[in-house]
Amino acid sequence: MPILGTVAAIAGVPVLALVVLGALGLAPVGPLALAAGVILVAAFGLALRWTRDLAILSDSVHRLNSDRATTGSGATPVLPGLQRLVGELDRLGRRVAVRSAMLEQLRRADGTVVERLPDPLIVLAADRSVRRANSAARAAFGADIGAVLRHPQLRAAIDRAFASGVTEVAEVALRVPVPREVHAAVVPMDPPIADGGRA
Repeated sequence: MPILGTVAAIAGVPVLALVVLGALGLAPVGPLALAAGVILVAAFGLALRWTRDLAILSDSVHRLNSDRATTGSGATPVLPGLQRLVGELDRLGRRVAVRSAMLEQLRRADGTVVERLPDPLIVLAADRSVRRANSAARAAFGADIGAVLRHPQLRAAIDRAFASGVTEVAEVALRVPVPREVHAAVVPMDPPIADGGRA
């Protein structure tokens, strides 16, 4: 049990010193037993407070890690060092929440910009699967985006771009649904963008 271990750590040396004094006959047994009892009771009270404060600290770390809350749990540690630490964790939690909200806002803005680009844009993952396609790409290729990406010249440009890390271009002649020429640029992204897109 953690409380008993904490009591032993706090009271062990003083109680042992009292036992040695009693064993050597340097002090009367009655007052020594009373002092040992007071030490044990005080150590037990401190151990209870310590374990409660550690539980509050653990809860603060857990909330920060899980992004569940940005403010304190309402409980405040009694021990001064832990009070400061929990206060700092709460401040850190608020800063993380603000930054997370800003990142989410930037992701939404990024999605809006990509969606409204006039040119078709297709984002590929490392495994060459489509992460997203903007409205221009959906309008231009519809359900045939996968077939377009499998076109031998475009596939070769994609493979070269992934291998070299350099932008590759391809001129692709599409026959369906209507004949057309497509100029494609494959731009590698390193590091990948937020949604895992690599090109």
